[in-house]
Amino acid sequence: MFVHRLVGLVTACCLCTVKGRYMPLNISRGPVDGMINVHIVSHTHDDTGWLKSVDQYYFQEVRYILDTVVDSLLNEPYRKFNYVEMAFFSRWWEDQSPRRKEAVRRLVHEKRLIFLNGGWCMHDEAGPLYTEMIDQTTRGHQFILKEFGPDAAPNATWQVDPFGHSNTQASLLSAEAGMPALFWGRMNENDRNVRRKNKGLEYIWEGSYSLGSSSQTFAGELWGVTGGGSYMCPFNFEFMQYDHDGIQDDPRRHDYNVQEFVEKAVQKAIDQHKEYRTSHIMWACGMDFNYHNADTWFYNLDRLMHHARMDGRINLFYSSPADYTQAKNRDQEEDWEIRQDDLMNLKERDHAYWTGYFSSRVAFKRLLRKSSNLLTVGRQVQFLTKNQYLQATTEHVPPVVGSTWTDAFESSIAVATHHDGVSGTAKQAVNDDYAQRISESQVLVEAGIQQGLNTLLHEGKHEDKEFVFCQQLNISVCDFTTASSETGFTVTAWNPLAHKLEDYQFQIPVRVDKDGLGFEVFVTGTDIINTKAQLLPLDSRTKELPLLYLNWYGLSKNQADTELQKLKNHATHNLVFSGDLPPLGAASFIAKPSRAKVAKNKDNFKTEYSNGVYSVTLNSKTHAVERIKNLETGVETSLDLQWGWYESNEGGKSSTGDANSASGAYIFRPQTSTFHYPGRKKSEIVETQVVSGSLVTEIRQKISPWASHVIRLKKGTPYVEIEFTAGPIPLSNEWLEDHPKAGKHLGKELALRYKTSLASRSTFYTDSNGREMMKRVRNQRPASYPQPFDFHDEPIAGNYYPVNSMIALEEPGEAQMCIITDSTQGGTSLRDGELELMVLRRVLHDDAKGVGEPLNETMCGCNGKNDPTCLCHGLAVRGTHKIILDTPENANAMRRKLNLATQFEPLVFFSSLSSENSRVLSYSALNDALPDNIRLLTISQNYAAHQKGATLIRFEHIYAVDEHPEYSKPVHICLQEVFAKHGTIAEVVETTLTANRRIEDKPTFTWKTDLASQTKPKFETVPLNQTRFILNPMAIRTFLVKFDQGFTELS
Repeated sequence: MFVHRLVGLVTACCLCTVKGRYMPLNISRGPVDGMINVHIVSHTHDDTGWLKSVDQYYFQEVRYILDTVVDSLLNEPYRKFNYVEMAFFSRWWEDQSPRRKEAVRRLVHEKRLIFLNGGWCMHDEAGPLYTEMIDQTTRGHQFILKEFGPDAAPNATWQVDPFGHSNTQASLLSAEAGMPALFWGRMNENDRNVRRKNKGLEYIWEGSYSLGSSSQTFAGELWGVTGGGSYMCPFNFEFMQYDHDGIQDDPRRHDYNVQEFVEKAVQKAIDQHKEYRTSHIMWACGMDFNYHNADTWFYNLDRLMHHARMDGRINLFYSSPADYTQAKNRDQEEDWEIRQDDLMNLKERDHAYWTGYFSSRVAFKRLLRKSSNLLTVGRQVQFLTKNQYLQATTEHVPPVVGSTWTDAFESSIAVATHHDGVSGTAKQAVNDDYAQRISESQVLVEAGIQQGLNTLLHEGKHEDKEFVFCQQLNISVCDFTTASSETGFTVTAWNPLAHKLEDYQFQIPVRVDKDGLGFEVFVTGTDIINTKAQLLPLDSRTKELPLLYLNWYGLSKNQADTELQKLKNHATHNLVFSGDLPPLGAASFIAKPSRAKVAKNKDNFKTEYSNGVYSVTLNSKTHAVERIKNLETGVETSLDLQWGWYESNEGGKSSTGDANSASGAYIFRPQTSTFHYPGRKKSEIVETQVVSGSLVTEIRQKISPWASHVIRLKKGTPYVEIEFTAGPIPLSNEWLEDHPKAGKHLGKELALRYKTSLASRSTFYTDSNGREMMKRVRNQRPASYPQPFDFHDEPIAGNYYPVNSMIALEEPGEAQMCIITDSTQGGTSLRDGELELMVLRRVLHDDAKGVGEPLNETMCGCNGKNDPTCLCHGLAVRGTHKIILDTPENANAMRRKLNLATQFEPLVFFSSLSSENSRVLSYSALNDALPDNIRLLTISQNYAAHQKGATLIRFEHIYAVDEHPEYSKPVHICLQEVFAKHGTIAEVVETTLTANRRIEDKPTFTWKTDLASQTKPKFETVPLNQTRFILNPMAIRTFLVKFDQGFTELS
């Protein structure tokens, strides 16, 4: 055998010597019938923040990746490369010369540099609302359109690194965004194992039961290296990161190994082909920040393709996910499975459920939610005033895509929707960088809104009134109103919804130093009308929250006392009043100190309290909540609010020797199922204070120093509000006398349980990024998963799901309880009648998923375990849960409206009183409010400069099919009537979701499937008729609208 091999090598060497070393490569350019066709998708996955900030990644890695990739593409005409993250590409693009840009445009035109997904980043799918997912994808797509034209629009997407996949991603951010193919690198282990056996790793995903087959997406998991998923292929040529051999195909030299690579490629292709349908398979050749020196990849891939072609058993060629999908679609012999459930939650393996990140960095999740609302208001005000530029000299923070003062803020929010951003899985320093970017760019938006309000509220006559935006109203901190309490101030609220908000209740911090001093509040407009007001004294828990921000490192006691005095909240009360807010507009109110009578609070304890719609009953002995009743319909249930925490598992080895994950930023893994009381021994009587008045009743209950809530009953509101305050979670556990780790530091994961008597039959529902509700059954997975699904390893963590805005349970035909959250949290129902939401995590071990540090947040924004200069309190958060209890039909009607009003609440500004008779007008951009089931989702001129002056407008139907007998009906809308105040509409073009191509150009596929398993849309989509259209349930329709302002026609 040795002699024969030697002869073969000598012969090959002689041939090469005679012919010379140069050998033209024979690279396949596409599929070949009768062979296994391997689509090589060369790519890099570039996180816009994770272990480093987005700018650090760019300057240290990505700029060199893109430089060398472009050079390598220009060297050979058959090479292709796929790129995702426009936040990076746009940075690189701004640094290129005109000549270089022209060369890159040719690569894009020739479909050799391919934009895949094309979002500003690769967003998370568990943390953001659909609005944030749309916005960041739109920003990336608009950059591509602006620089490369509509032909460069992505035709496929992949979400290779997120940790679970939502139905909203499949239907809305794939099919409706013109990318009807979706691929990923992670899925449930049990699901994958079964699908590998039956060739079911790819299927047709109908992500919306409302849109049905009209939003089908070809979807599947990438095979990876050995079939276990991931966005790598069987080969890695990133020699700068990995110690791998490259291909050596010169037989004159030592270590000749090309045939070994060919044999490996053939075997891997055969193995993968056994698990996939048709003759086409795909290899994602790349990984995180790969192609630093792109030649190492392309040189080796070129030779692998050439020698495999010479071998003749498989066909390898450069491709893209879009080309791969087209090849799959051409084979009409296959019957494809229809899948309609989601890929949440992610079980990697036993004891490794990726459900912790649903509640990781909840404060940052809330910041992103509130910032998204501020962006919505900024866009609206900019459109209404047509003021693209601020009067002061300003500079956008690069990279620039749009032309208005919202652009930098859009960029900051878009970067933060990254799957290691809003997910809460980046390092602390990187999370701080996300927050800093939002804060810096927010200043410009606030200034723009201020200028806009000065115009809109004074009938077009611009004034220079200063409006102050207080960002800590949720903890009753506003220095401006507190300091202005003796003179009075104006409250101006902007309603971003196209519906009138009636009796919206405000709570404004004020200082009342003198006995008998109260406040009068006046509604302003053509007539000034006095309205009711109530003063609520601040509780001690609220007053202590600002003091938690102090970092004690390096401070003497006197210095610390000085700093604490600066942090002190000088407000004493919240001024409560109600007022109506016009649709898509603003109203103003004047608050003045007065000796007039103010509604007095009653502090005497009763067992039942009511707001006229709901009553809440407390136990006469323990003072604990025990019952809630809807007074209008008579629906009632017992209710017990239970605080508790799970001990975080510290990881280590299992009995079988396998490494088990700790509970960390990604993974939720409780040590036991014990729901520990948050503090020392549970008191028999709940510490309770009741403050009751004419507008609101607050039942304030302190469970422990780090777990408290206020049950708020606002007069006439169709819900009960629970305002919770969680943290700082202590590290020590001295009170756990019987615990084996008593006195040691333990990670704790704090949750709030709502225990009722509703017979929910193991079933509950969670929303998909704020859209359709997903049915969840305890200890089960939907029908498309292998059955039965085993939860024995983690019965708590395995039943947790992301709750972006709503979680509900129902006693069929009788009652439904729905909880509206103000930001994303993890949620579950572990027993019938119970809903549980995890509101804060403080874990002390890393879960070995890459971030490399524990999730140990503090009020100072530093990591409390790894940073010796971080002498800070642990993080404390405040949020709200709004409870609806009603018949199922009524609850379905109310929850959508309340959810919309919660996520996109009025934005409140303050200003000084200019004179005793100061009058500020109200304003509405609409003649008439939109129907309750319709939302004006987007109105933006940020991209008008490259859209020939057109305004981007989206309308949304907020109800799902069959969710409600009335509200789930289609609605007729006339754009001209909606915008009658803003002139005549000259032209309307309907587009895809991200406004990067006309709707008629949206890519679609027809797949051979089992027709019986498809969901036929209940309502047919009717094309736009001039300015009139029909909005079906759950539909979002996007338009480019030109008003009669002299712009050239849209092409």
